[in-house]
Amino acid sequence: MEVADKITKVFRSSVDTSSNKYLMVPIFIFFSLLIFAMIRSPIIISQSGIGSAIILSAPLILTTYALTFIVMAGRGGVDLSIGPFMGFINVSSIQLYAHGYLQTSIGWFIYAIAMGLIWQLFYALIVVFVRVHQL
Repeated sequence: MEVADKITKVFRSSVDTSSNKYLMVPIFIFFSLLIFAMIRSPIIISQSGIGSAIILSAPLILTTYALTFIVMAGRGGVDLSIGPFMGFINVSSIQLYAHGYLQTSIGWFIYAIAMGLIWQLFYALIVVFVRVHQL
């Protein structure tokens, strides 16, 4: 009981600024989901489990890197179409693989880059000629 009282005093006596309160919810959600995943499947904390998690999250990480330049350019813009477009590239590439068109990793890479270039060109033409405000 004495340890709990000491912890309570420390948290009550600490400076409670509102600048870091917003971080508590995502941190709590992250750790609660991590604990739930470890209870459901203990293999996630093994070497192969962590490797699989990194491999599965690689497209999302690369997409986040792609958005970094848009955010750093200023003007507060974020390309909101990147999520559905990432899903489109994934589904269409799997369909092309199933029909035998994409068989090598170089083919996958060229397909993804080409689709990204075509989509961004189309999006740029809409912004320039139709005068739709970029998101």
